[in-house]
Amino acid sequence: MKAMKKHKVSTQPHGTRGQKALSMLAGLSCRPYKAEFSFRIKAKDLDPDGLGQEFKKALVENGILDMDKAHDLVTAMVEALINARDYGCLMLNSYIRGKDLTSHTTYHEELEYRMKDARWCNNEVGISISINEEKVTVRVSDPGKGIPKNLPMPSEILPHGRGIMIMKRLTDRLTIRRNPSVVAMTKFRT
Repeated sequence: MKAMKKHKVSTQPHGTRGQKALSMLAGLSCRPYKAEFSFRIKAKDLDPDGLGQEFKKALVENGILDMDKAHDLVTAMVEALINARDYGCLMLNSYIRGKDLTSHTTYHEELEYRMKDARWCNNEVGISISINEEKVTVRVSDPGKGIPKNLPMPSEILPHGRGIMIMKRLTDRLTIRRNPSVVAMTKFRT
């Protein structure tokens, strides 16, 4: 068995941190292998869908997870990344500055505004990926306070609010920690 390889990516130009870290996966043999990657991305540079697609491709091409398991883990990861960016870094919540953000349009207008405002857009999302013989774990952290304790049930009317339910259904293990906010999602390899 190979020894644990740890990789840290810290000061790359904007937009390349995640891609550089995930490109490290390209050298993995499928089994048995242990690897750990961690990196941080500013909210304004985070592309959850793009990062997710690169990660899924690396997981499948290197035989780490099959397509279905990789798809489930990456869908949960993308949801966690969006939540970390929107709620942890940009500090969006349902009612900000007197605006009712339950409207899809109003929410995205506020999101766009905050993505350009240095008070929020330079906050960073942390991403840690651990791979071993039995599982893949992705941890997403942000500077926010975490998920409220008394989170209301998702509504079919609102365009958001179903993320935790989705993450629970798509992962084998989901752990959510507050202060600091960390979401850990695990998918077993077998």
